[in-house]
Amino acid sequence: MVFCCVLRSAPSYLCDLCCPVSVVAARRVLCFAARGELLVSRARLLIMQRRVFSVVGPSAWNDLPFELRSLLMAHPSKFYISLKYFFFVRD
Repeated sequence: MVFCCVLRSAPSYLCDLCCPVSVVAARRVLCFAARGELLVSRARLLIMQRRVFSVVGPSAWNDLPFELRSLLMAHPSKFYISLKYFFFVRD
């Protein structure tokens, strides 16, 4: 679902929850902005931080290796294959 948000093919209410760090003016110079990471919002309650899409989705995306995230824009079909391989090998 997060990769659909990154590609802007998901509904707008979900895309708004997956905001790239490079879009935030104060954080454009950070190294995270160049690596294509997403801004992780903080929830008020601990239980919400483990379940809310606006926290879990970007966190899971940021945990992927940079090489894998960069494949999404260049070669989406290779991204899906590499993502499966990443999760099966990671164990």
